[in-house]
Amino acid sequence: MIKSKFIADVVGLLLDSQNNSIDIRLQKEFITDTVCGYMSKGLFVTFSHTEDIIAHKSANENLIINGVKITSTAFNFEAEATLFFRKGIVDCLEISATKGKYPQQELTEYTLNQI
Repeated sequence: MIKSKFIADVVGLLLDSQNNSIDIRLQKEFITDTVCGYMSKGLFVTFSHTEDIIAHKSANENLIINGVKITSTAFNFEAEATLFFRKGIVDCLEISATKGKYPQQELTEYTLNQI
């Protein structure tokens, strides 16, 4: 289970954008955010997963999903999120600031939009 509400919301919206693939959207239930690395221009999150995730593996082993814009008036920045798969399974999330400096802490006030 993803511990961070913010990360869970971002991953959920990215996976939901894959309308034609119910299986990969179910992967969210089997992943855990294990490492979060803050950088001045963003955030990098890696995931571990349970073995049950294999039943929901993507046919595209190196799938990359993007298309979520993140804004926060509390920190005056904008960012975009990209989810990377390895061997058909969610592997890592990269959030890159496109305007302003990415905050070095967990976001609690934010707006997510599919782009």
